[in-house]
Amino acid sequence: MKNAFTSSLVYIIFLSLFIIADFISITTYLLALPLFGLTFILEPFYQDNQKSFEIKDMVFGLLFTFIAYLLYTYFNEPFNFDTFSTLTLIHTIVFVNIGCINRYRILI
Repeated sequence: MKNAFTSSLVYIIFLSLFIIADFISITTYLLALPLFGLTFILEPFYQDNQKSFEIKDMVFGLLFTFIAYLLYTYFNEPFNFDTFSTLTLIHTIVFVNIGCINRYRILI
């Protein structure tokens, strides 16, 4: 449960910073609630193995970036390379956070 709140908080903080810097649109806030729900669904995919980064973090980040792309096209927002790279960075960091909380549970 703490994992979902922490990841969602990190996501909202990064979104806020990049919205202030005008890299992404404010409609991206609509993705915060699906990300919170996706955290509970993806938690069983991560195991206690002490790896800091896995390929599945990037895959989940790109998958969620594709969901963001669908949201942008639905609201007719511009989706260029800057938006793509910014959202991919944010989503990958969030999924690495989700994974690291579960991966390093063995050390606690």
